[in-house]
Amino acid sequence: MDPKSSALDSSNAAPAGGIPGWRRLRIAILVAVAVVIGGAVAGIVVWRSQGTSTPAAALTRVKPLTGQPPIAVDLPGPALTHTTPAGVLAAAIHRLPAGDVRIAVAKAMSGYLRNGPRVTIAALHRLPQRQASVAFNLGVAELWSGDVAGANTSLQLTRNLDAYGFYGSRADNLLYPPFPAHGAQVLPGYPPYTSPLPSTNTSVAALEKAAAGDPGNANDWLRLAVALEDTDRVAAIAAARRALADDPNGVSPQVAVAVLSFDKANHATAVGTVATLASRLPRNAEIRFNLGMLFFWILRKGDAASEFRQVVLDDPHGPYARFAGVFTSCLTNGCPDLLKSGASTAGG
Repeated sequence: MDPKSSALDSSNAAPAGGIPGWRRLRIAILVAVAVVIGGAVAGIVVWRSQGTSTPAAALTRVKPLTGQPPIAVDLPGPALTHTTPAGVLAAAIHRLPAGDVRIAVAKAMSGYLRNGPRVTIAALHRLPQRQASVAFNLGVAELWSGDVAGANTSLQLTRNLDAYGFYGSRADNLLYPPFPAHGAQVLPGYPPYTSPLPSTNTSVAALEKAAAGDPGNANDWLRLAVALEDTDRVAAIAAARRALADDPNGVSPQVAVAVLSFDKANHATAVGTVATLASRLPRNAEIRFNLGMLFFWILRKGDAASEFRQVVLDDPHGPYARFAGVFTSCLTNGCPDLLKSGASTAGG
């Protein structure tokens, strides 16, 4: 794609090389499809400790939850294999410098059953409140205790302090669960941006070097955005915005910024931006596919299926069509063998 291409170019710019990150994207989305098709909400709290209650439609409940609340602390090193309260606390003490606030958070949360919610919440209130680790775990403790108003306040603060980050994304998942009794309907996590640029299998460091060495090349910034979206969405958004600054009329930068900036509290902005592009370029597969993904994420399944069908009709041999076909079938007919069919149908 020419980095100076016009947004009014109605051709589909996706080359035959395929979609970068396709295998990763396929797995992530198939899990999300399973959530939608099955109507399950257990995936909201994927980080929960064993033996705890899962707060489905959490912030609509007033009754206290039973069991040990989950402890969420971002620790350096490999993922924990034992997520018991004692295990999380031990790992925090071992991996973090003395005096790190996350150790105090883990200590307070690990004593929830022993000390009770009042003591736990008081201990968390004594810690720096503008630390995302404190705000998030305080919100969880308040939720477990039945203080929904307090949990709302703490989790909203968390998403402001750590937008799209380790704590902010988990706060979003609790504030905006799928299939709630009241409120928004949105999947856990954030919709992926799917670029038409061919994959280069290049490291993030190499992509950063390439983008810095040729700062006017929108494609380099877009490749960097795709590479970063799973690990550092804030940096991915910044890279996409650099691409848009270099190519303000380009289709891919506009779609990338809209999708990566998806906000669960105001998802109409992202949907509206991509839908406007679709109205101007109705046969562009990149726009249609990503619009379908946005509709899918906010559980507008009929609209999502319509967009995916259009991708297959307009570009049956393009890199988006194969997976769009899987989505169309799932959203229209259901997917009892979803993972099996998805693995064999979607591009690898």
